[in-house]
Amino acid sequence: MRRHVLERIRELVRDLRYEVTDHAWDERAEDDLLLVDVETAILTGEIVREDKGDLRGTVYVIEGVGTDRETPVGVAVRFNERENVVVI
Repeated sequence: MRRHVLERIRELVRDLRYEVTDHAWDERAEDDLLLVDVETAILTGEIVREDKGDLRGTVYVIEGVGTDRETPVGVAVRFNERENVVVI
């Protein structure tokens, strides 16, 4: 099941069908990451946790690496009502 969800998330990211919340932008900046690092982590990482407690939908935590292939990057995402990915 996780593999299917991860492939769907990756497909949407490749198609640029995602949005980034203000909170995620702030976290990205604090961690000195570029948006491409977040995208790379999603495209190369794995789902390590699911949180079903969010009323807006299941949150999937993906752990991967940035564009340097070394820096660990954790990304939390969920689907919105339009079935696009939201980086939270």
